[in-house]
Amino acid sequence: MTISKRDAKLLLILLGIIILLMSYLAVYNPYLEKIEAVEAETAALRPELEELQGYYQNLNVYQAGIDSASETMTAELANYPSDIRAEDLIMYAVSLENKVGVKVTGITFSEPQPILSFQTISETSDGGWDAVDLTAYRNGMTVSCSLGYQALKDMADYLADTQYRTALDTVSVSFNSESGELIGTAGINKYFVASGTEDYQATEVPKVSIGTDDIFSTIGITASGQE
Repeated sequence: MTISKRDAKLLLILLGIIILLMSYLAVYNPYLEKIEAVEAETAALRPELEELQGYYQNLNVYQAGIDSASETMTAELANYPSDIRAEDLIMYAVSLENKVGVKVTGITFSEPQPILSFQTISETSDGGWDAVDLTAYRNGMTVSCSLGYQALKDMADYLADTQYRTALDTVSVSFNSESGELIGTAGINKYFVASGTEDYQATEVPKVSIGTDDIFSTIGITASGQE
């Protein structure tokens, strides 16, 4: 079977068209579909990209805000110790006697109560940041005491000026006609913030001489020859 040159050219052209079509269907078309899929994903991510670019442009503003918030948090947490124990409350009652003039006759302690849980951040040694879980507690005592009117006012001021957060929760007093003073009770709350990983720190207490007969220093001593 012989074909003319014209027919051979037509067959070659047809074969080329078939090869081109098969190449398109086998290679180019899937590639084009992948391009369209990538473009669709890119279009979907463009709003997020623009948002992130906006964040980056305001990075200095955000960093300044973070630093300011961190300083505020640090300053506020400085008002709260990591623990308040019974011995701390006892020494606070002693300070009320020594600095305000309150005569403490009894103390009733309350159990620490958690009032708030929150997180803060702490910088790590490698320059990163870790979240720290903290819990705020309320601890307190009810003090039975006798005091004068001025001491009552001074006690309120003393509680407000205490270094660590302290509040006068309740107060109930009545006039004692025998002594001319007020007698009653005062509920005092103190607050602390802890993560549960703090090291124990002993409460500072006045030194008491070993072998003394009066460990609470309640016996008055009169010099020889004086009445």
